[in-house]
Amino acid sequence: MTAGETIGTLADELARVLLSGDPFSASLMSVPGYEDAVPDLSPDYQQAWRGRLVDVIARCAAAEAGPGDTASQVLLETTRDTAARELAAAESRVYEFSVTTFPLGGPSLVLLTGSRSSVSDPVSALAYLARCRQIPGYLGQHAARLRAAVRDGLRPVAPLVSDAIRQLRHHLSHPERDPLLAHQPPAGWAGAAAWRDDIEGVVRDEIRPAMGRYADLLAGLLPSSRQPDQAGLLYVPGGVTAYAGCVRNGTTLPFDPDELHRLGLAALAEIEEQVSELGRRVFGTADAGEIMVRFRDDAGPAAPDGAAAMARAAAAIARAEERLPDMFRPPLPPPCAVDPMPSHMAEFGAPPYYSPPARDGSRPGAYLFNDVRPGHAGSWALEAMAFHEGVPGHHAQFARAQLVPGLPLLLSGFYVVPHGEGWGLYAERLADELGLYSDDVQRLGMLGSAAFRAVRLVVDTGLHARGWSRARARAFALAHSPMPEDFVDAEIDRYIALPGQALGYLTGQREILRLRDEARARLGAAFDIRDFHSAVLDHGSLPLPVLRQVVADWTASAAT
Repeated sequence: MTAGETIGTLADELARVLLSGDPFSASLMSVPGYEDAVPDLSPDYQQAWRGRLVDVIARCAAAEAGPGDTASQVLLETTRDTAARELAAAESRVYEFSVTTFPLGGPSLVLLTGSRSSVSDPVSALAYLARCRQIPGYLGQHAARLRAAVRDGLRPVAPLVSDAIRQLRHHLSHPERDPLLAHQPPAGWAGAAAWRDDIEGVVRDEIRPAMGRYADLLAGLLPSSRQPDQAGLLYVPGGVTAYAGCVRNGTTLPFDPDELHRLGLAALAEIEEQVSELGRRVFGTADAGEIMVRFRDDAGPAAPDGAAAMARAAAAIARAEERLPDMFRPPLPPPCAVDPMPSHMAEFGAPPYYSPPARDGSRPGAYLFNDVRPGHAGSWALEAMAFHEGVPGHHAQFARAQLVPGLPLLLSGFYVVPHGEGWGLYAERLADELGLYSDDVQRLGMLGSAAFRAVRLVVDTGLHARGWSRARARAFALAHSPMPEDFVDAEIDRYIALPGQALGYLTGQREILRLRDEARARLGAAFDIRDFHSAVLDHGSLPLPVLRQVVADWTASAAT
């Protein structure tokens, strides 16, 4: 076996380890072979799973790419980095005690996965039924893991627990809208009637009662949960070490939390200057705070209705798709669908997000829009969010990656936050450079969104490394961004439940812009934005240190 083949085997093995550990993610990524499975959260399985990660890391240390084999070197470094970050995340135990409405695990993830599952033929229908039969056991394991974490002093945060209870109770009170029952059996299938009866019985008699028991568990944990003035990891056993791992996972760079805090403050000051300059022309005021308040008011009850906002978002994405040849070389991604998000998320004010296409072509990549409560995504941030999630953002990124021949699954299917979200934020600015925003209000919206990404650095590190209360984090975010209050509340809770994840947006964007500036300075007239974008995207989703090397190699090659 050649060095390249050995590295490819390691990458494929790591992908299998990650997918077998989280079959729900496999389904959301549209990777076949896991549709009938649920995660195994038993202590024995989890210990063995971590052992498999350790084995991959050790074998990566012994592997070496051949001379000049850039693709294998990229794959090796990404495999090693991914396995190490996944192991650190598991050892931190953060996911064991985080309770949130965000689909991180438990009932909310079950409902999202169910709503995005594909039932297109008898095989997939039976796989879906097999998965549903196992969901009560998964929820029981999830509950047991949470109980064990609490016994060890790893307690969730009370307001997040209350919201999760409210979300679950709301779901259970509307059985007629259960997303697990939304799928229809294949037309003409002889087993359709029996399958439908089985699905309805499993959901009614097993899954919904299991979710009720989970809600009861949360209600029992609520009195002893952490209060909001101790929302950060600083206040749980081993929290300082755990947060260091979260920072590493969220940025893929060796940042110190204090360094990120200062970076966020500096970036925020720079963006607010730009808001003031454009705001003077648009609103006749250079007061950034006043502009933020005006935007916040615009996203209130008087915001456009969901259907109209979704249509405008689709029009913005279509406008960007017309410019795809100016941004990318072939292969160009297929059109991005714009669809309503699942109702159980929309009713709780979830922001729009991107769902990648099925790898077998059965489901297109889609911008899932909240047409129930569009909020700022239906007003001043409409176009920035559409460009971020759709084109030239995540759809161009991930749908196109599926078209690159020979790209290993580890690089084409898995998500590295600072690369993926850094590209999404970069796409908002790229759209401005291409003149895609319809007016200066939407351009101000782009700056307002960028300000919030800087706020994230300040707030995330403030909560988890400096001991900020939930109220202090909320007050800072409201003072320095235009986001509506309910959105800010949900975002602060997201940072509490997912420490470090929000750090990747601004750090990733800044790295991509820095690499672009360096390449343009070196190449001069030979610089082509399409080739730069190929260098950034065509190796798949990469840790930032690996991306640096990829772009450096491309720049050196283009300069010769």
